[in-house]
Amino acid sequence: WGLDMTLAEPVTDKGEKKEIDLAKADCNPTYGETGGAVLMMKDVTVARGPRDLMSDVNWRLMTGDRVGLVGPNGAGKSSLLSAAAGRISVMGSVLVKPGVSMGYLIQTAVSGSKKTAWEEASSQMHRINRAQKELDVATKAIEDGDISEDALNRMTDAQEAFGAAGGYDVDAKVASVLQGLGFPQKDYVKSCTDFSGGWQMRIALARLLLSEPDLLMLDEPTNHLDASAKAWLSRFIADYEGTVVIVSHEVSLLRGAALTSVVEVRDEKAHLFRGSYDKFLVEREERVIRAQKEYEEQQREIDKLEEYITRFGAKASHAASAQSKKKALDRIERVELPSEISPTTGRPSF
Repeated sequence: WGLDMTLAEPVTDKGEKKEIDLAKADCNPTYGETGGAVLMMKDVTVARGPRDLMSDVNWRLMTGDRVGLVGPNGAGKSSLLSAAAGRISVMGSVLVKPGVSMGYLIQTAVSGSKKTAWEEASSQMHRINRAQKELDVATKAIEDGDISEDALNRMTDAQEAFGAAGGYDVDAKVASVLQGLGFPQKDYVKSCTDFSGGWQMRIALARLLLSEPDLLMLDEPTNHLDASAKAWLSRFIADYEGTVVIVSHEVSLLRGAALTSVVEVRDEKAHLFRGSYDKFLVEREERVIRAQKEYEEQQREIDKLEEYITRFGAKASHAASAQSKKKALDRIERVELPSEISPTTGRPSF
């Protein structure tokens, strides 16, 4: 197993088109009007085969959001992330704001790469690469003797764009990510084929992070990371300037990533909680306790109605009243006991 990323973004440079098109096989967002949101889901149903994993998903992801996707195994967290990236078909509407680039972490290998760890990690820094190309073109024009005002202005603009993209600090940036993910400096020049599967995963994770998409989607990114690399990754996400969605069971990562909201996938619904992971834990317990009370109150009402119907339903003197109770019972919209309630203790169990 290895980690890979796919980058989808609007492109105009013909030289880059092939690379982006290949990526779209795994990440194929639909761009459209989102009302300012980076991503918008409306009335979405996510299914696996014939079974609905969740329905009525309405989610607006805004610029700068850092969202944790959590829930029990098999609930559909990864499927929801795949739906957001356009990797699977769903019922409903999933739109991405035009111009937004997406980076998505998928489970594929990088063992076929003959590049060094450094070369592979830096291979998808598209923004810097584009700025470098523009700077090279502007530089060559002046070197070829074009010293017109337009040429000098293009050179100035290209230098500013290259600096804004981080081009002058690119080596420090690559080294920082590789070091953060645990690579000693001597391994920067090793071929990807010389690394084990777990370290190849780290190389591909580095490549994804260094691509700096506007919308970064991570599905279990801490697989094969040690404690030090996990701590570094949580700080990286907390400081990330774009929008981030993480699927993870790693509590330390979710706490350290400075989440702005949590989406819990449970009971075929996506429950949104605003705030940090710790705030989510408190609000989730409060929600479950409220739902449990509502369930228990309804059960008491149902028991009273059923007892009355059983006791007086056969008596002519109470037939009309019993029939009225029966209609009231039939009209009740049943509340389900929250799945978090332990059947043995009757208390929330997470």
